Amino acid sequence: MFATFGVMPLQAKPKNNIDKVDVSQEVTAAKTASKKKPSKRKNCRKNPFVKEQMGELFRSTGQLCLSAGLVFGLHHLASKPFELSTLIAPLVSNLASDPLKAMGHALSMLFFPSFSPRLNEAMGFRKLYEARKHTFSPSIQSFTEQVLSQYIWWIQRCDYVEHKCANVIREILQFPIGPKQVVPDISAIHQFMRNYPEEVRLAIGAFVAAIVEDAKSSRLAKKLTPIMFVGPPGTGKTYLAKQLAALLELPVQSIDLSKYKNVHGNSFYSSDPEKGVIADLLIGAPNQGPNWSNKIVLLDEIDKALAMGKNKNFVSKNGSEVYSFLHTLLEAQEVAMPLARYDHASPDISQMKIILIANKTFTETLTEDKAAALESRVKIIRFDQGFTPEKKQAIATVYVDQLIAKKGIDRAMLSQHVIDAIIAEDARIGLKGVRVLLSVIDQYIDALKYQKLINEISGSTMATFDVKQAYAPYHPKADPSVQSNDKKLPHKKDLKK
Repeated sequence: MFATFGVMPLQAKPKNNIDKVDVSQEVTAAKTASKKKPSKRKNCRKNPFVKEQMGELFRSTGQLCLSAGLVFGLHHLASKPFELSTLIAPLVSNLASDPLKAMGHALSMLFFPSFSPRLNEAMGFRKLYEARKHTFSPSIQSFTEQVLSQYIWWIQRCDYVEHKCANVIREILQFPIGPKQVVPDISAIHQFMRNYPEEVRLAIGAFVAAIVEDAKSSRLAKKLTPIMFVGPPGTGKTYLAKQLAALLELPVQSIDLSKYKNVHGNSFYSSDPEKGVIADLLIGAPNQGPNWSNKIVLLDEIDKALAMGKNKNFVSKNGSEVYSFLHTLLEAQEVAMPLARYDHASPDISQMKIILIANKTFTETLTEDKAAALESRVKIIRFDQGFTPEKKQAIATVYVDQLIAKKGIDRAMLSQHVIDAIIAEDARIGLKGVRVLLSVIDQYIDALKYQKLINEISGSTMATFDVKQAYAPYHPKADPSVQSNDKKLPHKKDLKK
């Protein structure tokens, strides 16, 4: 019988080594089995909700036992007989009702949490947080746990939902899930970049190589140095950034700093709903898909947000705030930023890949000292030369393929002669960018939808798209004063004269 439990009687000594091995194996098996049981209890203790409800259950049970002992103690110790109803009724109502209510609540929450939809939703938040906890910074973890505990406490005690707490928890649960592993198609990127100037190709190559290497770690000691595309409107700055993200299969999120009243955001308890730039970047854009931490961030209209007047003051009301924000964000060593919205908790932003878009450099926009502080933090790439004819041809070819596939147009209807004429007219006018080129191609592809009906009505099989007419608004011979002064029409008396 003792051997069954792995224990030998003192009188029965093993006679050979075989008995010793058997006994030791049984003892080892018993120890292993005994170690497995506490692991289950340990897993139960890891669930803070179960731990809290069990504590409430034991506390209520203790109060109920104490109340019952007090009632019967008074009954036995009383010197004179009395009716129990005169004393027990108020004691039970005052001492026993609250513990019984708490016990019933704890038991229902432990075994039937679905009876309370609000608490069920809160438990869903907690489960999602526990699954995502490792992706948050320590300060965000502390903030989320505090808000989550407060949110659940109000539901348990008062059956009250604090919607602001619920909203901020939903926001944090939308934070990036981590970096996406990038395996770039080198040949496709080379084919795309081959008509760009060598300076641009080298800068983009270094940027892509750093993105691939940084994706191997969940958190970085410093951010990748941002790049800044500078050039006149329509020179392909935004196009290059978006195409680069598409080739790397990374999401893109554009932010216009000039539209923010408060770039740092307000507390989630504030009546002002503005979250701030970093919070919007962390939450991600609607319908963005997976929210990767190494997505491409486009900060557009930088020179507009930092514009200064003749008195060397910022034109925009939040210009000074935008400058201080960029001064911190563009610093490579700043991998976490305290946010007022989350009680100054600091989320991790080390994986953000930042591209700035501007028509002017910091030197052309800011004072000398302010410009030097920002330009030392970025890599500037100029787009003054625009696209070469070969690059425009390559861009037009890819764009046409995408459009006809998207709109379901038969390629047989497409006239390469018209596409070539569009590219030739764009080059003849001397436009540097591709914005007008792509817009005219859009017009042509849309016209193909109705081409069959037009041919049937006119009895002609020729394409009716007029390239020169499409480029008429952008022709350099057009008088620019017509558009700039169209609101100041001449007076009738002047016309008579």
